[in-house]
Amino acid sequence: MLIVRVKLGLLADPALQALPIGVNASNGVVTLYGTVDTPENRDKAAQVASGLEGVKTVQNEIAVTKRS
Repeated sequence: MLIVRVKLGLLADPALQALPIGVNASNGVVTLYGTVDTPENRDKAAQVASGLEGVKTVQNEIAVTKRS
């Protein structure tokens, strides 16, 4: 299942594993949502997802919020 593959890919990355990133997928189109602390982590999540087998397109809806 594509959602599981993407979630496992995100969990395998030490910078992303503790962040609340959700995943939806349909016909190879993956949507990422949730919040991260930096624009770099937002981009990294999309990069990880796009490199996985079965992913055709990534829609990155992750918001960047500063943690205090």
